Amino acid sequence: WGGGEPWAYWRGLQWSGMLCGGKRVEVVFGYLPEETNTAESFFKFRLPKVGIEQMFLFSGHVTEPRVFFSTSRLDFHSVMLRGEGMNETVWLENREHLPFNFQFDKLSLLQLDGSQGPILDISPKSGTVGPHGKTPISFHFRPQEEVTYNYNI
Repeated sequence: WGGGEPWAYWRGLQWSGMLCGGKRVEVVFGYLPEETNTAESFFKFRLPKVGIEQMFLFSGHVTEPRVFFSTSRLDFHSVMLRGEGMNETVWLENREHLPFNFQFDKLSLLQLDGSQGPILDISPKSGTVGPHGKTPISFHFRPQEEVTYNYNI
């Protein structure tokens, strides 16, 4: 395989090998886009010993998933220090016909830890929302200091 402009979006799992007479070979490509544009790339399949060359056009297109939070922000207002804290629930809704896996970024969750445990606890931190379904995400806020808190997750 070779030829054409290399695309970072296309990944071949095996770029060369041996094809034995009378046998079939499966060649697998992965398409991992980083943007929503259409991506195209040519690949040339060659059997040099028998002089065969065949060009293939690979084309892929992706759209953003239709997955939404019920709100884009939470405001816990005033919460007592060293108290029970306050709970809020946000719904994660999947409007696609396929399940959607989610996971909160581990590095952004580190900012939520205080000296006496988590200031903001999220549950679940990962999971799957079924097709045309929704799942609750619970946020438990326990402030440890009398300051303004603002987190982007």
